[in-house]
Amino acid sequence: MSLVLLGAAVLCSWQDPKPVTGVRNVQQDVKKQSPKKGVDKQGPAKSTKKLADKVRGKPESSPLEGVYRLRKRVTGGIPDARPNKGYLAITGRYMFLSLASKGPDETLPLLHSGVREWVKVGQDVRTTAKLDYFTDGDGLIHQTPEGKQETRRIEIVRGGVRVMQGDHSWLEFERVE
Repeated sequence: MSLVLLGAAVLCSWQDPKPVTGVRNVQQDVKKQSPKKGVDKQGPAKSTKKLADKVRGKPESSPLEGVYRLRKRVTGGIPDARPNKGYLAITGRYMFLSLASKGPDETLPLLHSGVREWVKVGQDVRTTAKLDYFTDGDGLIHQTPEGKQETRRIEIVRGGVRVMQGDHSWLEFERVE
């Protein structure tokens, strides 16, 4: 009887999983699982990106974040006719500003460059100067003291942002990235 059971076990051994010997060939496994030609291979990359976007402790992105180019400068409700150039980059924590325009003296341009840390406070934005300097009409360079805080209103407008500098004065930037 035991011989019959042993024979049946030997005959039915094809149902048992075969033992793994050595290291599996991962490349062959990947080739077996890779999609056929013409199939979109973006599936795993998208799921990885979604996972990276949901990092614990990372604050939500602000709608202000982006890179902007100066479109116009308005002072006292009157658009500045002089040529103005500038960029504003806003990250989750910092603002980078670079502005240039013709000054009262054609040989001395007005320049402003700064790095500020920012935080949203209600409808306004409070900035803290990290490195900030500007020139005046006489060509003298002035530096904003590190740590100085200012509160400004930054409004989201169609295609960009408007940085208010008073009741009727602002810088308007268009989003480039």
